[in-house]
Amino acid sequence: MIDKKEFQKQIFETHGILEKADEYCAYKVPLAWVRQNAFKGSETSALLRKKIQEITWEKADEYKSTNNKKITDNNFIERFCHIPCDTYKKAISGDYTLTRNFLAKFTVGLKLEIEQANELFRMHSGELNLTNDFDYIVYHALKTKDDIDFFIDEVYKYTGITLDRDMA
Repeated sequence: MIDKKEFQKQIFETHGILEKADEYCAYKVPLAWVRQNAFKGSETSALLRKKIQEITWEKADEYKSTNNKKITDNNFIERFCHIPCDTYKKAISGDYTLTRNFLAKFTVGLKLEIEQANELFRMHSGELNLTNDFDYIVYHALKTKDDIDFFIDEVYKYTGITLDRDMA
């Protein structure tokens, strides 16, 4: 949850999730950040996809054991992160280039610890940067364990960005 007065006092160097294209792929990252080899097909990208899958298995198993419910990993991600099953499948297989938008919804939806989320962001394009308004909101959503719907609403409220469901 963001404190409105505190947010308005902040001076952000960058705003929103910005597209930055290069010869390998287009991905969303705060302006002026250096790409860290997370392009489709790279070794870092493969490690990131593997890490995402491992976290999914762990969180889905936790949910199944505490709630005594049957749910597939893909449906679990769709329910808690608002990432469609087919997009998640393509992301894990490497047929979808991961975005910061995807990682934000994944990390907030699964209520990951900030350190664990930053590890994923670092593997993608760089840790959460509190001088960027979008990353600032992601950071605080992780810190206060916000619900995914509340997070999506706050992103829209403070940045005007609609976090539509990623479509591969």
